[in-house]
Formats: sequence, C-alpha cells, structure tokens
Amino acid sequence: METRVGDCWLVCYVPANRPRTLPKSGTHMAKHKIYHTAFSLRFVPTSRLYMTCPLETDAGRTLHSQKIHAYLSQHVTRRLTPETALLLDAPLTIEELSDAVKSSKTGKCPGPDGLPLQYYKRFAKILYPRFLVAFNAILEGHTILSQTQAANISLIPKEGKDAERCDSYRPISLLNCDLKLYAKILATRLTPYVPGLIHQDQVGFVAGREARDNTIRALTIMHRATRQREGLLLLSTDAEKAFDRVNWEFLFATLSQVGLGPNLCTWIRALYLDPTARVCVNGIYTEPFKIRNGTRQGCPLSPLLFVLALEPFLSSVRASPDIRGIRTGRTEHRVAAFADDLLFFVTYPETTLPNLLKAFEVYGNLSNLKINFAKSFLLNVSMPRSKAQSIRPNFSIQWAEDRIKYLGIWLTSDHTLMFRDNFAPMLATISTDLKAWNYPHISWLGRVQAIKMNVLPRILYLFQTIPIDLPQTFFRDLQMQISNYVWRGSRLRLKFSILTLPKARGGGLAIPDFAIYHTACHLQRILEWAKPRKLKAWGVVEQDEAGIPLIVLPWLPKLQGLRRVRDLHYTSATLRIWHRVMRVLDLPSDPSPLTPLLCQASTPTSYTPSIFTDLLQTQTPRIRDVFRDQQLASLTDILGDRAVTFLRYCDINRLLALSDLYPNEQN
Repeated sequence: METRVGDCWLVCYVPANRPRTLPKSGTHMAKHKIYHTAFSLRFVPTSRLYMTCPLETDAGRTLHSQKIHAYLSQHVTRRLTPETALLLDAPLTIEELSDAVKSSKTGKCPGPDGLPLQYYKRFAKILYPRFLVAFNAILEGHTILSQTQAANISLIPKEGKDAERCDSYRPISLLNCDLKLYAKILATRLTPYVPGLIHQDQVGFVAGREARDNTIRALTIMHRATRQREGLLLLSTDAEKAFDRVNWEFLFATLSQVGLGPNLCTWIRALYLDPTARVCVNGIYTEPFKIRNGTRQGCPLSPLLFVLALEPFLSSVRASPDIRGIRTGRTEHRVAAFADDLLFFVTYPETTLPNLLKAFEVYGNLSNLKINFAKSFLLNVSMPRSKAQSIRPNFSIQWAEDRIKYLGIWLTSDHTLMFRDNFAPMLATISTDLKAWNYPHISWLGRVQAIKMNVLPRILYLFQTIPIDLPQTFFRDLQMQISNYVWRGSRLRLKFSILTLPKARGGGLAIPDFAIYHTACHLQRILEWAKPRKLKAWGVVEQDEAGIPLIVLPWLPKLQGLRRVRDLHYTSATLRIWHRVMRVLDLPSDPSPLTPLLCQASTPTSYTPSIFTDLLQTQTPRIRDVFRDQQLASLTDILGDRAVTFLRYCDINRLLALSDLYPNEQN
C-alpha cells in the first residue's frame, strides 16, 4: 500500500499471514495464553535476566556500592587523560549525526515506532537540527522519551530444539532507529580511545583487533607447551546471557573510573533511564516490562560498554599472584577474550583453578555475571595424565577428550590434527551445501555470487585463524566442487584459472582463487611481523619462541631462517610460504635492499635496534637506507646537520664498513 506525503511516497508494509512461531496443539486460545505467560515470565525479575534483584535495605545498597568502588579502584589500571575526557564531552555536532546516518545500513527491521532508517535519510534536513537540539538538551536535564527507549523482542527458534520450551528460542531485540543513531554517535566518539583502555587480551569489539589474534595466540601457546612439556590446561567458559546481565551500577561506576567525562556519562545514562521491552509471541505482543540491567541488544554502543565492564575482571586475573598462566619470554599469558568468550591458560591447576573460580564469584556478585560451568570445558593440552586425573574430581567442570571449540574453530591438543578437525569437515560441509543449492533455476552468475558470499567467508575465516600450510589436495578438491557447482555437473567449458580472472580484464568471473587467498593470509602475518612496535600478543609469543625479532626472519637466508623456526609449527608454515612466493615472483634474495640491518651476520652484537633507529632516523633501518643512488652513502648524507657524539660517529663508521652491506645487485 502506498501513501502520498508531501512530494514523496511512503510504502506501508502490510504483513502477510505467517506460520505460527510455536506448534499448534490443544485448544488454540488456551495454548496462546500459556505461551504468552511463559515468555513473559522468561524475561521478568524472577529470572534475573533483564532485572537484577534489588537489595532490600539502604545499608545493603550502600555496602554494595562501596564494594563496587573498592573493586574498581583496585583493578582499573588504564584511564583516559583529562584532555581526552574533555574532548569526548564536547557538544554533539550535525556532522556526527550525518556520519552516523550515512554509515548505518538500510533494509533492517525498525523498532516499535515503525520508522526505518530510510525515513531519517529522506527527511534529513528537517530532522537533523531537531535531533541535535534534543540530544544536547540531555545535558540540561531533559530525558529520552520512554517510547523512544522501548524495544520489541522477536523470538528466533534454535535449530533442533523443542519448540514448546522457552529456552529453545533466541531473543532478538529491535530498537527504534532514532535511539540507535544517538547511540552510534556516542560509539563513534568512544571507539578510537577504547584500545587504550582495554588490554590486548581482549580482542572483541576493539578497533584494530580481531578473532584471529586470539586463535593464533592460543595455538602457538599450546604448541609451545607440548614441545616444552609444560603442564597446561585450557579452560573455556560459557557466560550465561552475559550482555543481558550487566549490572548498571557496576557499569556506570566503571565508566567513571576509566575517566569518562560527566557529559559522556550523562549521554550514556540517558539510554538506560526507562527502557522497556515486549515480546512478540505468535504475532501478538505481551505487556511491556521494564529492563533494569544489561546492555541493550542491537545498540551500537552496547559492545563497547560490555568490554569496558569486563576489563576489571580480566585485570584482576592478570594481577592475581595465585592464578598462574604460561610464560614466554618476559610475558605471562593467562587469558584470551573475545567479549564474553573467555579462554584461560592454566598451569598449577591445584591453586589456579580455585582462585580463578573465586575471582569469578567476586566479580559476579558485583556485576551480575554468571558462568555456566555445566557448559564450560577443560582441555588437557600437555599435563601428565595422572596429574590431570587427580584434580578431575575436585571441579564440577566438564573435561573435553582431545579438543574444544573456541571462536568457531577446534583447538586440538595435538597440532597435527588441526587440518583433520577443521578444514576437512569444512570441505565436507561445503560439498553438502553446494549439492543442496544446485537448483536448476539458479543462473550461472548467481552460482558465482553464492560462492563469493557464502563459501569464501567460511574458508577465509579458517585461513586467517589457523595459519598452517595446507596440502595441495585440499585446494584441488575445493576447486573441483566449485567447478561442478558452477557448471551444474556438466563438462567444464572454461579452465578454472580463467574463471578466477577479473571481469574487467581477462574475461573471467572473478571466482575466488582460494590458494591465493591462503597465501595472502600468511603474507598478512609477514606484514604484521614488520611492525615491531605494534606487535600483537600472538606476535610476542612467536618472537619469544623464535629468539630473534620477527622483522628479521623473512630476510634471513632461506635455510638459516627455517632452521631458526623448524620447531615452531605455525611460524615455520608462514616462512615456507613466504619463500615460496619469493621464488615464484623472482624477488631478490640474500641480501635484499629491504633486509633490516639488524639481521646482517657481520653486524656487531652490541648494536641494538635503537642504535640503528637513532642513526638512520627510521623505525626499521634497512640496507637501502645506507645507500644513495645505488652508492654507499657518505657520513654527511647520513648525519645531515645532526650533531653526534664521538661514540656514535664510530658506530656509523663501523656500520658503513660492514662487508655484507654490499649486495651484488641493488634494485
């Protein structure tokens, strides 16, 4: 149905009759009332899911607040500078609102008011100034209307679960678009400063960090523990509705403790003054109920608030002398987190596990976090079996046989099984899916798009999170499956190598070449090795194990480099692929102009990276930096107008005298 408003047409959506959410059985009205009552009770205070049970007395509330502030004072170790807090407190601008609208995706279901994002884009000139006045007026004591804070909860059935059980449904919260735009402005402001407040252990929803940072780190640590015969257990915990249970008092106290200014805190609090929600059951909504804890689902600010609220707990784990992790070099690794997906590296379990459970209890009493230990798992990576058996009865946590799932991949106690447990099943799953999608009415180009949109992301995720050297049979099998799907099982009319060419040149269809994607994922690791000052946690582990700076590794002579890392399963895989690329592309080998000076054999051992950096005024000094126009640079060229000490003068002379700075051919 279309309605004319001014000079535009609004499309009014009239929903068609949909199948019932729950199966029909018995009397329709009786069952309908039962379902409504059951789902209503699922979300009200009795479950503590959306409402924390209030403390009964003022004295109890005061004591609880004191405990929260004492806990945060002890465990919040990173804070914003006053200058940054002042910057974040500046009035909201129309440019920020415009950017929030432009960066938001259209086509999503609206909230209770029924207004989609297209409405705000179409009437931007009218709405933007009014929105801006309303948002900034919050600092003057005005509030967001309760209707704006309302949400609709849709229920999505979980696959393979009993459809008549409330816990067989996943609640999806739909917020009003104007509220999400307001929250997006705040999230955009806060995002650049979150990495400085959150330790590298947490990679979820933090700019510049991703899931592979933790999976590669975990795999490298597990391999080290097995190789060094260090007793290591992995503990993977399951947090029960972690986002929905966050205690607001704890959350806002954390925001103040990390140094957020009063204006930003006020803007964030406005989102949580009077939120309500109602559940849609069989197309009919329950009565609205109040929400009194948890970060809002579907809110752009919610993930940032959650990781900030969880950080004090992770800090307490790192600081506890009674919780022991595994040490590589000068770093001790105890926990890896992706939001509420926590993985602990446990050594000395007799003392570590009880104290870790105690840390969960203390934090849970303050923040309302609840760990479901019935769904948490322990994996014995390298601990003697007799010792593991002796501690098993002491903890009500399930023990995995030989693998646990973390961030979508299987972590196996034996690194040689990573291909069998991850890539082989994925290949079988893709084969099944392609057969299921083999409908005759899907066009040739439609099949190509299905591969790009569905198959590629799944394979690419494994390439990035599990850095192993894959056998060529894997790529041949994958290529065969894709070719059969594209050509519907008939004879191949074009070579697969032609289909992978770009459309603009070569006459291809830009079908993904998975072997090249795999190589690119390893080359991405090489690029990250070349950033010693921004080395991620997994890079620190690999560098500690290699015993030399990772930036040096690709530029060592092939045999010398591979010997250095022959016992490092994942590092050596990347290095082998790097040398394979150098051979295929005919890149210059030893010594390359890009070779860091630090890895030259004749470089004096007394030379540290800082000496080269100071002398050549570059973060990563390389052979090319001491040449000008293919000739060895003079002292004047290198020093310029800088004054140096006599010791530094001698260092430069000695540097220029190194015999292996003279490659046979400079490029």
